[in-house]
Amino acid sequence: MSTTPTGISLTCKIFPLAFLMLLFKPVVEIDGAVSEGAWSETFYPVAAGTHHVKVFWKYFWFLPCNNAEMDVPVADGQMARVVYQARWLVFLPGKISLAA
Repeated sequence: MSTTPTGISLTCKIFPLAFLMLLFKPVVEIDGAVSEGAWSETFYPVAAGTHHVKVFWKYFWFLPCNNAEMDVPVADGQMARVVYQARWLVFLPGKISLAA
C-alpha cells in the first residue's frame, strides 16, 4: 500500500518560443528557503499547513524576472500541485496557480 508524500509538486513551464530560457534555471523559494528548480515537475517535501511559495528566474544569471508568489495550503498526507508559467517578456510577472 503506497501513501502520498506530504509536500508541494511544482511544475515550471516556459513560453514555447522562448526556448533560450532553458539556459536559466528557475529559483524556488518556499517559506524563505531558496533552492534551484527545473523547467519540469519537481517535488518539495514540506509539512502540512500553509506555505508561501515564490518562483522566478534570473535573466542572464543576475536579474530576477517573472516573479510570482502565492500561499499554498498542504493537507496532511496530500500533495499540492502548483503550476508556474514564465511569461514571454521578462518585465511581466509570472503566473502561478494551483493545478486542478
